[in-house]
Amino acid sequence: MIITLDNVSNLLHLPIDQFYTYVIIDTDGATKVLVNTLFVDYDTVVPKAKQCRGGHVCLIWLREVYENTSSNRQ
Repeated sequence: MIITLDNVSNLLHLPIDQFYTYVIIDTDGATKVLVNTLFVDYDTVVPKAKQCRGGHVCLIWLREVYENTSSNRQ
């Protein structure tokens, strides 16, 4: 048995209006997003993206960058 969003909507009476649409981006797109949003150095992001073979980075590394960025702003 699989619980679907339709089941959740019917059982909990929660409206589900919109679904998230996954957009595939390449390494350059992912690099630009990380540089612009988390202010990470371009030369730091490129090896991490290449290590994950595409427009992805490891969650552990992303969490470390986010924590360092947020602690520096405080």
